Amino acid sequence: MSAEAPILEEPPPPHTRARRRWFLRVLALLAILAVVVLGGVAWLLKTEGGARFVLGRVARMAGEGVRIEGATGSLGGVMRIPLIEVNRPGLYARIEDFEIATPIVDEVTVLQRAGGASHAGAAHAQHVSKKFLGDLKPV
Repeated sequence: MSAEAPILEEPPPPHTRARRRWFLRVLALLAILAVVVLGGVAWLLKTEGGARFVLGRVARMAGEGVRIEGATGSLGGVMRIPLIEVNRPGLYARIEDFEIATPIVDEVTVLQRAGGASHAGAAHAQHVSKKFLGDLKPV
């Protein structure tokens, strides 16, 4: 590859048939990209697999000692998590039967109320326990 070779081709001269074809190809590529992105977002929000994918990432980002088990439902609806456990030096927290409702409405009317005070839904857990195991001591 020479230093003078362009990475991308230049568009054809304006007001030609080749320019219109080039423009239509670019628009088609952008439309396909938008469909793929919107499909991915819909999958994340509307499916149980998407919810498990996101929760798996969250647990990995939180680090060792964080465990999320048995999630059912979707991020864009009612989600139930039978067990969330944090077990780290100096802290143990266990949440059982966690349920949260996050309604995502597919209508434009949501945008009309965008400035109002609203809540996604109340979180609810059957059993919550936590233990502080003392102060951390330097080794």
